[in-house]
Amino acid sequence: MFLIVWSLTTLVEIARFQGDYASAMAWGNQGLAIARDKGNRQAVTRLLCILGDVAQNQGNVAQASTHYYESLSLALQAKDKKNTGWCLLGLARLASAEGQFWKAALLAGAAEAQLDVNRDMEPVVHEEYKRDLIAIRTRLGDEVFAGARAEGHSMTPEKALAVSEETIISILASVELPSTPPGEQPSTPAYPDDLTVREVEVLRLMAQGQTNVQIAEQLVISPRTVNSHLTSIYKKIQVTSRSAATRYAIEHQLA
Repeated sequence: MFLIVWSLTTLVEIARFQGDYASAMAWGNQGLAIARDKGNRQAVTRLLCILGDVAQNQGNVAQASTHYYESLSLALQAKDKKNTGWCLLGLARLASAEGQFWKAALLAGAAEAQLDVNRDMEPVVHEEYKRDLIAIRTRLGDEVFAGARAEGHSMTPEKALAVSEETIISILASVELPSTPPGEQPSTPAYPDDLTVREVEVLRLMAQGQTNVQIAEQLVISPRTVNSHLTSIYKKIQVTSRSAATRYAIEHQLA
């Protein structure tokens, strides 16, 4: 019976990467039913996570989330680090698909603390993983991505899942990122009053007359995140209004 479940699990993964999601879902549900019937918790845990991947490929976010969380619960109970990592990576992809890129980076970091991505991933899976990280980093920028990923790596899975957007903004504001290696030029310019790259982006768009909602849409972040950035900007440049911040941006050639 173990061989049947193992074979079905392999078929699910092959079908998923071939884009045959209907077959992948059918074989996965068949294997899951057998694993549940035989009480094979490890197989149930792995198949639920894989079915979460398939559901996500099909665009079924609700089903994917249900599968990931059930799998994660079983993995945490069993202290199964590898499957915990797989589930966290799945949830990171969900967060990215929903535009929560800071959370995606955080969960990716938490996943990397649970499994060895170079040893535990098949080449095709590793390529998918690298593409996911590149997409998240492109959206966040190198600085925020590195900070969120590092914080996730230091957290337990439970804590990483519970972190709110406001908390991660606060965390990233205090993260001391690695300095530039000797002999290399900094990859980003230095801005006045310790403004970050993201804060300058927000300030520039605000100085162009865009509203918080418009800034959020352009930078693919939430309006609450824009407001948090503006609060930090106002404090750093010691102003209390948009007009004063706009004047600052113009005077410092940031507009």
